[in-house]
Amino acid sequence: MPTMTTAKPSLDIPPLPPSVLNYQLPPLEEKKATTNGKSPEQPAFPPPPPRKFWGLRPKLITSAVALATLPMIGVGLAANEVARQQLMEQVLQLQQQEASSAALQFDNYLRDRRGDARVLASVLNNRYSSEIQQRDRAQLQAVLDQFLDAYVAYDSAAIIANNGQGTVIAQSSAGNRLANNILQNQEYFKLAIQTRGAVLTVEPTLSLPERPLGMFLAVPLINPQNQQIIAVLRLRVPKSSIQQFLKTYDRTQQQSFYLVEPGGTIFAASIPALQGKPLEEVFPKLAQSRDNTSASTLTERRRSDGESQILSYTTVSQPFASIVLGTDQDYALKPLRNLTWTLLSGVVVTAIVAGAIAIYLSDRGIQPLLRATKAVTKIGEGDLQTRLPVEGDDELATLSRTINQMAEQLEQSLIEARLAAQRAQQLRDSVFRLTQQSDRQQILDNLVNEGRHLLGCDRVIFYEFDENYVGKVVAESVAVGWPQALEQVIDDPCFRQNWVDAYTKGRVQATADILNAGLTECHLKQLAPLKVRANLVVPVLVEKKLVALLIAHQCSEPRQWQQPEIDAFLQLANQAGLVLERSKFLEQTTAAQKEAERLAQEQQQRTERIQMQLINLLTEVEAASQGDLTVRADITADEIGTVADIFNSLIESLRDVVVQVKATTEKVNTALLADETAMTELAEESLRQAKKVKRMLEAVEAMSTSIESVANSANEAAEVARKASERAVTGGETMDATVDSILHLRETVAETAKKVKRLGESSQQISKVISLINQIALQTNLLAINASIEAARAGEEGRGFAVVAEEVGELAARSAAATREIEQIVETIQMETHEVVSAMETGTAQVVEGTRLVEVAKQNLQEIVQVSQHIDELVQSISQATVSQARTSNTVNTLMKDFAKVSEGMSATSKQISESLQATVDIAQELQNSVNIFKVTAEG
Repeated sequence: MPTMTTAKPSLDIPPLPPSVLNYQLPPLEEKKATTNGKSPEQPAFPPPPPRKFWGLRPKLITSAVALATLPMIGVGLAANEVARQQLMEQVLQLQQQEASSAALQFDNYLRDRRGDARVLASVLNNRYSSEIQQRDRAQLQAVLDQFLDAYVAYDSAAIIANNGQGTVIAQSSAGNRLANNILQNQEYFKLAIQTRGAVLTVEPTLSLPERPLGMFLAVPLINPQNQQIIAVLRLRVPKSSIQQFLKTYDRTQQQSFYLVEPGGTIFAASIPALQGKPLEEVFPKLAQSRDNTSASTLTERRRSDGESQILSYTTVSQPFASIVLGTDQDYALKPLRNLTWTLLSGVVVTAIVAGAIAIYLSDRGIQPLLRATKAVTKIGEGDLQTRLPVEGDDELATLSRTINQMAEQLEQSLIEARLAAQRAQQLRDSVFRLTQQSDRQQILDNLVNEGRHLLGCDRVIFYEFDENYVGKVVAESVAVGWPQALEQVIDDPCFRQNWVDAYTKGRVQATADILNAGLTECHLKQLAPLKVRANLVVPVLVEKKLVALLIAHQCSEPRQWQQPEIDAFLQLANQAGLVLERSKFLEQTTAAQKEAERLAQEQQQRTERIQMQLINLLTEVEAASQGDLTVRADITADEIGTVADIFNSLIESLRDVVVQVKATTEKVNTALLADETAMTELAEESLRQAKKVKRMLEAVEAMSTSIESVANSANEAAEVARKASERAVTGGETMDATVDSILHLRETVAETAKKVKRLGESSQQISKVISLINQIALQTNLLAINASIEAARAGEEGRGFAVVAEEVGELAARSAAATREIEQIVETIQMETHEVVSAMETGTAQVVEGTRLVEVAKQNLQEIVQVSQHIDELVQSISQATVSQARTSNTVNTLMKDFAKVSEGMSATSKQISESLQATVDIAQELQNSVNIFKVTAEG
């Protein structure tokens, strides 16, 4: 907990190298040393002879020294050899495991690259297929640049057309410019088209002679409509990206890696000078072994600099063959050298001590030396629990104690090495088990359980912080009988102000006894309910941010935390941070996937709903395209309901206009039929009048012919004058009737012109309505096009909606065609109506002119009456005025000829008006037939 951070300064402990963490020793047989045994009874020695220069004492001393030192040296060398072989075996095994792990991770790296290429190809196929076919370079380049910004493992991307010419459709802004007519011959281009899948190669760019600078991924781009390959997506992974990935395995800065191609050439290496060289030139022994087995570990000197390397290799997936992991032999065997120096130091010290006490031991007899020799021999044979009985305080006892101490030191060293290896193995197993969990709480629960198992303590808690660094115990592993701290929340402002940065930088706090660590009374009160006596606090960092503390408690008694325990606990916390970071990423990925599935399901439901609504709407309004204006669409509360409402309003307006046009057309037909009868009567009357005028003209001519005998036939002349007067009166009356008929015809034609004009205005209203229907058809067509685009983006799930959208588009097109036909009919009606109006206006003008001519004729008839009366009055003086009568007769003859011409003109005008009215009747009938195609009532 954060309350334990004031006891000791921070311990900046670097991580242990993998060779030490994974070091294991075989289990030792458990034996108890016998410390209370009695030595056998010493034999009696005769008194020494007189001392000589090379007497027994010097020989005994020499022999004792030799017997004391030589076995120890032999034992040390034997123990060193045994330990060396065991440690070497462990190092080689660990090296091979790391190589296999690196190969597995590199295979995952290559699989991720293929997955990236497939994802980008899927996006291009589903969303940008039309841009690829249309070769929209700007749009496609933007997509490729966005991909390179999101995925830093690539340095260039390009889309190459499958047209046999290798045309570059688009390429990213980054990377070298690619030329046309070259890339279609590349092996990866051909393989991508043949296999229709992702292809990864290490060919040189554009077949240049130098070594390749990266990997190439090629994925075919397929037209979703016809499943034809239209282009190939090409991605480039630079060698620097691969090297950066492989460098992550050099955690100790003492390891080197080599990525080998199938031909045996080193593609990438931690030593740049070795890149591009054959493996057999650098490691010939490894190259020979690689050809025979799929994985192996051996020791070989590197030819480039002569350094001895421990090499492990294992195979990887195409386009590479294997990955080689090398470790400097001196670095890997450093623990062995330390053990050797420890053994040699112990042997030397023991030999010196044995030599110093050899004189004294010689006096005590040689038997204790034999026992010591036997014990040392057993130790040399590996029985490190062998002990010598210690009796007294003489040199022999010292020798026995020294031998016992040496054996204990050897045993302790081996036990510590074994414990360190076991702890490292436990740590690896714990981390492995953590990585197998996906649920965050399960990860935390396993973490505290593994931590307590690793340290053998009473409690381990995971103390997590929120954004304000208020801590809460979210996971706990506690031994039976001790209080639980789970779900406790502690707000410690002191920790937030003083210790966040320190723990973020890697502070480790190990407190052996909290009662004697100088903690404040407040901190002791916080720890008292948990009965903590010693604790170990390490930080847990996720993305270089402090998220929690991993805390170990010893409740039973104070505990002196050992450095290997601290190192292992810190390594566990570091690995937990990585696992939590991975778990966080997986949770985010899972949540994003679920959200995408939910949106896709909602979109599918909405699409199906719109499809059903469109089908219902089309079924309801299908009869309108055939002229049935009684149909109505059901109005709903959605977008289709708005369209249905507008459609109903338009159909209602169109129905009203058609009804009005029908009524107007019927009225026009009725009026024209009546006018046709009147005009027929007028024409007949005009013909009769013309005949009468002709007869009158003949009479006048006869009068002129007989005027010479006027004088002789005055009575006859008077009678003729009287008859002429009567006929003139009759002609005047006929003229009056003709004028009245012409005026009536004029009014009828004017009324007909007004009705035809109103018919034209109604036709214009029909044109407006038809234009509005045409706009609706256009908007419906646009809606169908947009729906088709959305269905295409939706992929396979939107195919049904795309079919409905196409049917909607076809119906909209047919509606537009029908409205255009109606519009043409209305335009024809308007044009013919305009012609009728023009003809009627012309007829009206002719009627006015005929009226004027009839008035003139009437005046002439009145003059004739007056002349006839004057003739009657002057009958008595005819003889006297014969010349005057002749002139008058000529004048009357001329006037009668003019009147005959006027009558003929009136007859022609009446005939022309009758023909115009007949044309108007035909046009009105055509208009009525055109309007009758619309159904405006339920009965038809």
